[in-house]
Amino acid sequence: MSAHGTIYRFNALDENYPVEVAHIRKARARIEAETEAQLEEQARIRADAMARSVAPNELLQSRELDLHRLEREHLRAENLAIAAVEHRMEAELRAIEADNACIHMEERARQAAEERAQMADQTLQAARARVEDETQMLLQMQKCREAEMCAHEAMAQRRAGQEDLIQALRHQEALERAMSVSQRAALKGVKETVMALELQQALWRMRRQRRLLLLLLLAMAAGLVALGVDHEVARTWATKL
Repeated sequence: MSAHGTIYRFNALDENYPVEVAHIRKARARIEAETEAQLEEQARIRADAMARSVAPNELLQSRELDLHRLEREHLRAENLAIAAVEHRMEAELRAIEADNACIHMEERARQAAEERAQMADQTLQAARARVEDETQMLLQMQKCREAEMCAHEAMAQRRAGQEDLIQALRHQEALERAMSVSQRAALKGVKETVMALELQQALWRMRRQRRLLLLLLLAMAAGLVALGVDHEVARTWATKL
């Protein structure tokens, strides 16, 4: 991981892996430039020695020793730089591995959280579906209860109607019995009245017949008297008749 928190994922063969490789290349180029400068300096010293009539072998040997020393120092510095870079790279790799482990753990935790959230969502959906089913069942039960109440009310109304009808029939039967009694009483009264009228008419007829008969007898008696029959005889005869 870099100083800015950037995570690098690379291998040793990748051209784009951390910036330390560029530092190594710069150090190598610098060493090559210094070596070339040393060679140029050696050539210049050799030219100066020839101009001063100094033994070139001694000067060359001294310069070669200095060059070897510089090369060893440069090589050691390069090795130290490479070792430092490798150490930093190892530290970066360990940090990257730790970050990768954390990322892997976070990914697993995220997946577990997503699975738990999915399971919770499924549980919630199942509970919601169960609640909807229970609500539908409650609505159906309420409708059935309302239908039963309506049926009970209709049955109660039918029973009340039947009771009213029975009471009406009983009242009608009572009225019919009363009317029958009244009719019988009326018929009896009518019959008695008719019989009384018939008896009265018979009595009237008998009285009329009796009056007619009496008039007839009186007329016969008068006739007998007129014929010269004795008055006493005519009365006796009329009395016998």
